[in-house]
Amino acid sequence: MEDLNLKTMALSISQMREIENSAIAEYKIPQSLLMENAGAQVAKIVLQETFNIISPKILILCGSGNNGGDGLVAAKVLKENKKEVKVIFLKAIESLKGIVLENFEIIKNLNIPYEFLPSKSKIELELKNSDLVIDAILGTGFKGKTEGLIASTIELINGSKKKVIAVDIPSGLDGDTGEPCGAAISASVTVTMGAPKIGFFTKQGKEWAGKIIVAEIGFPKELLQVKPNTQPYRKLEV
Repeated sequence: MEDLNLKTMALSISQMREIENSAIAEYKIPQSLLMENAGAQVAKIVLQETFNIISPKILILCGSGNNGGDGLVAAKVLKENKKEVKVIFLKAIESLKGIVLENFEIIKNLNIPYEFLPSKSKIELELKNSDLVIDAILGTGFKGKTEGLIASTIELINGSKKKVIAVDIPSGLDGDTGEPCGAAISASVTVTMGAPKIGFFTKQGKEWAGKIIVAEIGFPKELLQVKPNTQPYRKLEV
């Protein structure tokens, strides 16, 4: 029943993008507030979903986009809750912009350990020394195919058998089709923002998304109501 209820809420990536754009442009909700709320919700779920691990060591893998920014906010909140966290960036520091860069400066000032572009062997070691992984590498805007350090890191995470909490969507997963775009994260839990993505409920998508938790991050409720037969919304068949 829960899966069916979530499925009826599911939206496409273009629908979610329009909702976010409308929240920012029409409702004047700052993107920084949405990011703050998203990261705080991820941290809240991490604190709840500790999988019976006492004092877990938490490794947060970040990209340079807003998904990575959510991960940085989660790092801050977890540090405030006296959790042991480390952040690894899979993009160069020069790629951090805007509110993502601002949140990096915050974790740096909080003395949260971080590292940019570590070697594959270093990532493997960090995974070995961690109990829980937060996947904040790639968001719903990712196009193409995972490759290079990102692809190899995803493969290492999956091979480590660690519990993984994905931010909004498992990195490398197509949110509309549920198909992996090359290497994709196999998540234990996906904390998805605003509404589930339709790709989570395809046969293959279910295998990657794991347990789905919908986080409310401040989108006006009227924007999240699906309107059948009204563009750009699509009625989801269940």
